[in-house]
Amino acid sequence: MPRPTLMEGHELGSYMLRFRHDERSGKVVVQFEDRGNGQIVFNEIIDLQFWDGLVPAASQIVSRIHNHATSRLRNPAKTSVFARWCQAEALLWDFTPQSDEKAMRLLDDLERTNRSFSMTYAGKASIIMKQELHFPLLDKPFAGEENNLLNLAEKSIRLDPWQAVNQRVYGWALILSNMPEEARRAFHNAGRLSSADPANLMSVAEGLAFSGDINEARVTAERAFSLFAFVPRVFYEYLANIFFAAEDYDSAIKQIERGAGVGISGLTTRVAALVCSGREEEAIQTLQRFGENRAALLRNSPALAQDPQSWRKKINFFQNEKVRNDFDKGAALVQRFLFDGTGSV
Repeated sequence: MPRPTLMEGHELGSYMLRFRHDERSGKVVVQFEDRGNGQIVFNEIIDLQFWDGLVPAASQIVSRIHNHATSRLRNPAKTSVFARWCQAEALLWDFTPQSDEKAMRLLDDLERTNRSFSMTYAGKASIIMKQELHFPLLDKPFAGEENNLLNLAEKSIRLDPWQAVNQRVYGWALILSNMPEEARRAFHNAGRLSSADPANLMSVAEGLAFSGDINEARVTAERAFSLFAFVPRVFYEYLANIFFAAEDYDSAIKQIERGAGVGISGLTTRVAALVCSGREEEAIQTLQRFGENRAALLRNSPALAQDPQSWRKKINFFQNEKVRNDFDKGAALVQRFLFDGTGSV
């Protein structure tokens, strides 16, 4: 067994992680203890016969430790650089414009006080991209930042190329800059740097699908799902886009129905998949059911309501020409519903 090593965690605290392997039963006992108060954070007996190898079992343990650590650092009373990043990162996963605004304020503060912290710039780039992908119909509080997107992502890479989040965000920025080959390279780097983090792998898988590497995208998504203890619903939308890129429209429809909700991105994927599978009538019915939200969407976005063609281009991330054209069929129908007349199609 390795000798115990003490690592000081500043605001995080001090912990002891113990392993014991019972060779007779093949089980592994794992105990994680808070050395500050003697509390056993978790104590688990792992039977490897019920796991598909060591990697998924180890991933679950690492995830529990990571979640415990970051949940403590997300307390606003914590002021270290990494704690402030954890607070901003938590907001990024909320997928609401309000949370993005709060996260941007935290990241602005981090940049003022710690200009060399690389993930600040990846976080900012992520927020700008989310505005386009998830909230393209809302007025942008960060107007004009789109032109700065690739610069922010490149700066995070220059400061620290060994952070998976930096490589991943750089890949997405390259997708939006129409550089699929370079994007694939960045996504592959992100997958290698954090190969047991299912959330990282799902983002990588979707990015690979958008950039045209379909087989690797599906393999990566399968690996991510094998590592999840609990699958957040938003990742079913990621999976739907992967199936759409593979032209498996029935599977894309099935996954989007399990997704996080009826955001504009998920709605467009669903409509496009229905149209491409010959179910245009059902696509129209889907849009009609969405009608009650139309007025609010347009009311919040007078600028984009006047430029529907721009919206239609921005929401299409697929780099393969055929897949891009297939997705555009659905986007055209959504455009007609959102911007033309009274919402009829």
